[in-house]
Amino acid sequence: MVTAGRLADVWPLTPAQEGLFFQAQLDSDGPDVYLVQCRFRVDGAVDADRLRTAVTALLTRHPNLRVCFRHNGLDRPVQVVPHRVTVPWAEVDLAGCPAAEAAARLEAVLEADRARRFDVTRPPLVRCTLVRDPGGADLILTLHHLLLDGWSMAIVVRELAALYAGRAAGLPPAPPFRDYLSWLQEQDGAAAAGAWRAALAGLAQPPRVAGDAPPRGAVLPGSIERELPAGLTAAVHRRARHTGVTVNTLVQAAWGLVLARMTGAADVVFGAVVSGRPPELPGVDTMVGLLVNTVPVRVRLRPGERVDQLLVRLRDEQLLLLPHHSTRLTEIRRQAGTGDLFDTLVAFENFPRGTGAPDGNGLRLVSTRDASHLPLALTIVPGPRMWLRLQHRPDCFAPAEAELVVERFTHALELLAADPGAEAHRLEVLPEPERRLVLRTWNGAARAVPPGSVLDRFRGQVHRTPDAPAVQAGDRILS
Repeated sequence: MVTAGRLADVWPLTPAQEGLFFQAQLDSDGPDVYLVQCRFRVDGAVDADRLRTAVTALLTRHPNLRVCFRHNGLDRPVQVVPHRVTVPWAEVDLAGCPAAEAAARLEAVLEADRARRFDVTRPPLVRCTLVRDPGGADLILTLHHLLLDGWSMAIVVRELAALYAGRAAGLPPAPPFRDYLSWLQEQDGAAAAGAWRAALAGLAQPPRVAGDAPPRGAVLPGSIERELPAGLTAAVHRRARHTGVTVNTLVQAAWGLVLARMTGAADVVFGAVVSGRPPELPGVDTMVGLLVNTVPVRVRLRPGERVDQLLVRLRDEQLLLLPHHSTRLTEIRRQAGTGDLFDTLVAFENFPRGTGAPDGNGLRLVSTRDASHLPLALTIVPGPRMWLRLQHRPDCFAPAEAELVVERFTHALELLAADPGAEAHRLEVLPEPERRLVLRTWNGAARAVPPGSVLDRFRGQVHRTPDAPAVQAGDRILS
């Protein structure tokens, strides 16, 4: 049972919170794809009371993890901060099961937990399940993405491990999330509107990978994960360094190439997740909350422009928009004068990560599951071997089709890293197996062609079937 004490405060929403809140209202009948489910392994003896105390202490440290969201009767939604909450807690005992059965039942618990929606109007948007098994226990901590981002999750993991281990005194004071909300209110909205209007000038309705009719309703996405070769990762880093751009810029250019080939357009737009952590805000590096935002990235392929020129131009265009990353997507759309700007997303997760107790005696993060409602969402994690995950809506892309998208993206990275002097708009992102399929398998069957020109063949068909439809446009048909 969730209980709330007296009302402590009412806060505005961040741009990302507002977008997720309205998305949750649109998708209220289906699964909530914006749940974040963290599975921790509890090493050593399991102390359930101490675990519950640690979770409660975490929410005491960070008031914005206690919030709920209200909109009825208001012009804009707000987040309500209760003075205190009780985190829902459940326990499942599988200690007497054989190991294989316990593992299968744990998976069932995880799936059932993901299927349970939060009521975002009732605090807290956090719940816990402790699952005991023959070898120890797992803590399932599930939160709504409205509360925090990936950067914050790493902080939560470290702090929860410290709180469970009894090291609360060693934690520094938590920077107030309210400071970030105040910083947002101080930003120059007119300057941001002008910058986005200039960046998106002349943009027609951007093509979408899922077609003109966007998919409706929420579905849990399929997922493809892959670790890129160390050689390719090193080549991408070299190209970025020699060209004077970030690895993220190469990733964005590669995704732009893939979208251009998938849609047949030379001017494409996708969403990018930006950190939203202004360096001038004290303590922002250790602040917990949803500070990220999603903004459009426009990639234009120009005839004759070399790869290195494309990368530098893309870098410079993004640098001009960097001070305006906190702009609400609804305002950016208004300045662009279009509807939805994109149906794919790229997240370059270059932030510190935490796994919990490093000594095998405490709370250790095993896995994190989250999702997106878009047809395609690409996540890149840098490292000695870049790791990627492509989430895909199964009603838009079958697993085999999503695998092809991953292959095209990987090949696009290879091409960008290999030759800075190549003309970017001429790069062919189809990997060799797919090129063989198109050029040889599909076009390899020889057929005898009757003599005469195409015009002769057309005249012959007209003579044979003069009244058959030749052209149809809407309800109009020409014989």
